[in-house]
Amino acid sequence: MKSAEQIRMQNIHAMRTGQKIDKEEVHEDLTESIRDDKELEELTGQLMPISGKADTPEGELIRAFQKIGYRFYNDGDFPTVGYGAETSGPALAFFQDHAPTNELAMYANAIENASDNESSVEFEAALEKLGSALVYYVKARIEEVGGIENLEKNELDMLDTPSRWEDETQYDDDEEDLDPWDDYSEEQDEEEDYEEEDFEDLPSMWDAD
Repeated sequence: MKSAEQIRMQNIHAMRTGQKIDKEEVHEDLTESIRDDKELEELTGQLMPISGKADTPEGELIRAFQKIGYRFYNDGDFPTVGYGAETSGPALAFFQDHAPTNELAMYANAIENASDNESSVEFEAALEKLGSALVYYVKARIEEVGGIENLEKNELDMLDTPSRWEDETQYDDDEEDLDPWDDYSEEQDEEEDYEEEDFEDLPSMWDAD
């Protein structure tokens, strides 16, 4: 049986070359991706706290992964480029430093490469692969130790890991934000005052006789 990755690459090649795509294989590919997403969401709820470091190493890896994904999908941040080096760079560095398997380390490095290229397509593909591999690893660990409650205690906080990348964007400290109301000048204020004075001099039609 073909793996989801083999099916995905085959379908991409077929679409590019105009060949016929096996609908059953496409459905199987999509079903596996959706299943991974649901399982990741479930594991996130079980292992990742609302704030602060996770109680387990597996939870902290999920936290790092979700940080990278959140900053990319919500803010367009690449962890090795620009402001992303500060927002999600530490999370990627943490994942690379503490990836428990060669497969997870490989996919984390693929994210770095896609980030360097600032390619959203490559980055999203690498993120999906890392997410699937992470789900597989965490589920295997939980089964290996006999339940979430038996996972080792975590002592690390991903945010303590320094980013390996720097924001090289040049910012102008003297640059002020443009205010659309700046055009509302003192000259306009004077004109309004003048108009008010003119109206004050006119007799009111409502004055009592």
